Order: sequence, then structure tokens, then C-alpha cells
Amino acid sequence: MQFKVTPTPELLVAFLASIAGIAFVLLSRNVGVKRVVLPITLVVFSGVWFEVFRRATSSSGIILALVGAGLLANAVWVMRRVSYCTTCGRTVQDQSASKASRCPGCSAAV
Repeated sequence: MQFKVTPTPELLVAFLASIAGIAFVLLSRNVGVKRVVLPITLVVFSGVWFEVFRRATSSSGIILALVGAGLLANAVWVMRRVSYCTTCGRTVQDQSASKASRCPGCSAAV
């Protein structure tokens, strides 16, 4: 079984935009902007992968709905796991359940 997706300009632009958004969230120290960019990035990223799956398969509506639900669950999971250091603005993942407000580097400096 071979899947082939023709890369259209809008699909490539959306993919590059999602990668740029991910890079921005990981590298920037501007927490206010990151709180806006991350949800937009997750929507674009999930949309790109949903469209790639839709184009690559001839699945029924139920399968597409399950894939969409999985992508939505992934986006919610990412939003819940990501936090930002209140001191330096660094993006932090896999924090403890208390969602500490400082990254390991800033916590060690205190």
C-alpha cells in the first residue's frame, strides 16, 4: 500500500508556519506573545496533519473524526504540559503537578 500526498503551496506554507511557531515558542523569552502563538501553532500543526491524512487515505467519516479527535486531544495535552518560567520566560515542559513557576536554571540560581 503506497500513500502519496501532492504538496500544494498552501499545505507547504501551513507546514512551515507551524514549524516556525514551534521554534518561536521554544526559543523566545516573550511569554505574552508565546501564550498567543502556541494555540495558533497547535491549530495549524493539527490542521496540516489532518489534511495530510485526509489526502493520503480514502477513509470514511468515522476514521477522519477519530483522527481529528486524536489531534485535538494532543493539542489539549500539549497546552496543559507547557508552562513558562516567570523569571526568564523559558518554555518548560514536564513540570511537576504543582506547575512550578520557575525553570530549573532559575530555581537553582536562587
